[in-house]
Amino acid sequence: MKKFLIILGALFALFYAALCTVALTVDDRLMFPRPPHTYSQSIHGYMELNTGKEKIASFWLRNPESKKTLLYCHGNNEDLGRSSNFLSQFYAMGFSVMAIDYPGYGLSSGKPTESGCYRAIDAAYDFLTKQQNILPQDITVFGFSIGTGPSTYLASKKPVGGLILQAPFLSAYRVMTNNRILPIDAFNSYGRINKVKCPLLVIHGTNDNVIPFWHGKELFDSAKNTKAKKFISAEGAGHGQGSIQGSVNNYYQEIANFIKSPLQ
Repeated sequence: MKKFLIILGALFALFYAALCTVALTVDDRLMFPRPPHTYSQSIHGYMELNTGKEKIASFWLRNPESKKTLLYCHGNNEDLGRSSNFLSQFYAMGFSVMAIDYPGYGLSSGKPTESGCYRAIDAAYDFLTKQQNILPQDITVFGFSIGTGPSTYLASKKPVGGLILQAPFLSAYRVMTNNRILPIDAFNSYGRINKVKCPLLVIHGTNDNVIPFWHGKELFDSAKNTKAKKFISAEGAGHGQGSIQGSVNNYYQEIANFIKSPLQ
């Protein structure tokens, strides 16, 4: 029996080591299924940011009539071109709008990685606060799906006016495993959410079959240090933007109200 247990333990250790190796070698390909780019540099508002390692394709529409700015991080299988109509709605509602393509997405250089996404959103924040002189409290960060990772990262380390998370996850690996079983964890929003001090709005579809609804609810419940928070259940909605928008009454107005006056 002792010999059997030793062999079993060795096999488990080999399996666990192999699992960690697979996670390290293929996680970027699984997390970042990049679509072909859908826009050119002639798109209205196009500009580039420099992270020091990559050129980040960005979408910047300054609205001189508004102090408030929306900083948007899109989901997977999207780029700035696919997000432009969605973002233009907020510009039409009177806000300034900033959005980024992650490294390797759209016209951005480099390849997509977790750290590259962080560099991209850091560059966008620096552009807004240092070059455009926008006050941190006037910036609302909005992340959708994979974009909730860099959005939570930014709000946990820099002052912002508000954080919107739509279809968020606790961490990228826990979408697949439910529980944390690896010593590594990509986009660990669960580990960062208690460092978020600004008002928080979480929106999640109850029928999301990509990132389960309980991820958003548990992340929301774990946010103990926010100034205020609100959770919106998109009843019957799946993961897509259109599905969620169609399930939330006055979707755009909910977002606009939060940007103007976060949960006051």
